[in-house]
Amino acid sequence: VSRSERKLPSIVIVITGKADDDKAKRACEQKIRELQLRHVSFFLTFLPYEDYIKLLGSADLGISLHNSSSKKDLPMKVVDMFGCLLPVCAKDYDCLNELVENNVTGLTFNDAETLTKQLECLLDNFPDTPRLKTFRDNIKKFLGESRWEENWLK
Repeated sequence: VSRSERKLPSIVIVITGKADDDKAKRACEQKIRELQLRHVSFFLTFLPYEDYIKLLGSADLGISLHNSSSKKDLPMKVVDMFGCLLPVCAKDYDCLNELVENNVTGLTFNDAETLTKQLECLLDNFPDTPRLKTFRDNIKKFLGESRWEENWLK
């Protein structure tokens, strides 16, 4: 299905990171230039925590590219996103399902092609995105459970 046959929005992607990592920022900017994407705008920035949370709160969907070298830690950015009721598409690895339940609180992917299909599916007919709403509702339920506190007290 071509873009003209779908109701896909123009996309704004905000990439956040460490303010002092100029080498990574330059590499990211170079990769963005090479992609030559249409209907996609990129912003690379470092924000104070208060502004970062506001940014997440104004977003429709979060993307986590976190890749755990130990395969045992969870992406704190996803925790931040869930705190703002922001559904995610997250790069999958062994323990990620402890945080992101695929097709419940978001989607997981292993490659760019899968992520692209997920974005097309989730954003088709934007702003009417019932699947994102369902994910948000499920995140509310997930946060409403005292799982962290119960586990901490054990």
